Amino acid sequence: MMGMQSVNLCRMLIVGCLLVALSGCGSGPPRGLLAGRVTNRGQAVTKARIYFENAEQGTGAVVELNEQGRFEVATAEGPGLPPGVYQVAIKPQGAGAAPSRSGELPPEALAGSSASKDPPPMNELIPAKFYDFAESGLKIEIRDGKNPDWDIDLGK
Repeated sequence: MMGMQSVNLCRMLIVGCLLVALSGCGSGPPRGLLAGRVTNRGQAVTKARIYFENAEQGTGAVVELNEQGRFEVATAEGPGLPPGVYQVAIKPQGAGAAPSRSGELPPEALAGSSASKDPPPMNELIPAKFYDFAESGLKIEIRDGKNPDWDIDLGK
């Protein structure tokens, strides 16, 4: 009787170890999920894009704002971005480099490129200082996992 219990215990331990080992497979590098809303004195900013750039990692994203001024960051690798500190710019649609279908930040949109220098179309809800990473004053640290919603009021 004692031998049967040992065999069953051994089987359970093996199955448990396999489940633990397999649960980590395919998870990929860590990503931080980020969503939020862009407004100007309570009015939703629409027909615009929000640009995220981490020049140190060479990564970023461009995300369209919806009709409520809301956004969810995603790239070709999936939802979110790698953890790190990102500079942020907000521009009307048609200004600078457009996002790819995957939401990836095009190479020409990285620091020092035309993304912050193209003559922008007008959008009275977006003050011109927010068109440029360096001048916007907007930075966010994205952490692994779900981050709190980031609500940005451009009128403050």
